[in-house]
Amino acid sequence: EILFPKEELASLLDGMLLNDSDEYVLKSVCENPNLVNQKVLIEAAKSTDSELLKRSAIKKIINEDILTDFALNDKNPYVRREAILNPNLVSLNALYEIIRLDDNEFNRIMAIYKIPNKESLLEMVFKKPLQYRLSEIAQNTTSLNDYFLNILKNGSDEYKRQVAVNFITDEDVLEDIISNEANDSIRADAIGN
Repeated sequence: EILFPKEELASLLDGMLLNDSDEYVLKSVCENPNLVNQKVLIEAAKSTDSELLKRSAIKKIINEDILTDFALNDKNPYVRREAILNPNLVSLNALYEIIRLDDNEFNRIMAIYKIPNKESLLEMVFKKPLQYRLSEIAQNTTSLNDYFLNILKNGSDEYKRQVAVNFITDEDVLEDIISNEANDSIRADAIGN
C-alpha cells in the first residue's frame, strides 16, 4: 500500500481532475475528500461537457456566485438542480430568480424549499395547489420583499395582506403602514415586525 503525504495526494488529484479523460475516474477523483481546491473544482465544472463530472464538482463548490451562475444559466436542468441543492447557495435573490425563470418545475420547487420560513410562505400565503403557488411567486418583481409589498398594497384578501406585512423588511414601508393602514390587525403586525 502506497501512502502519499496529504499535500501530494491533493496535488495528484488536482492534476487528474484536469487531465484524465474517463468521466467515471474523474467522478471518483472529484468525490475524494482530499480534493478541496476550489479553483480546480470550478475549472473542472466550467470546462467539462460531462454532466456526471460537472454535478460532482458543483457539489463541492462553495462560491455562491459560481453556484448562482450554474443554477441560473446551465443548459442542463440536472446541473442547475445540483447547484440549487448545494447548501452554499442561500441568496434569496438568486432563489427568487430560479423560481421565476427556471423552466424545470422540480428545480423551482427545490428553490422554494430553500427559502427560510417556507412553511409560512407556502401554507399561509398560498392556500392553493402547487401550480398556482408557483405562478403567483413568478410575477415580475425584483425581490421577495417587492412581492410581499405588492400583496400588501394591491391585494384584496385581508388575510393575505396581514401575512404579507410580516415578510416586509423595509423599515420606511413598515412606518408608512403603521401610520396609514386602515386595518388594525395589519397595523399591529407591522408594529410587531
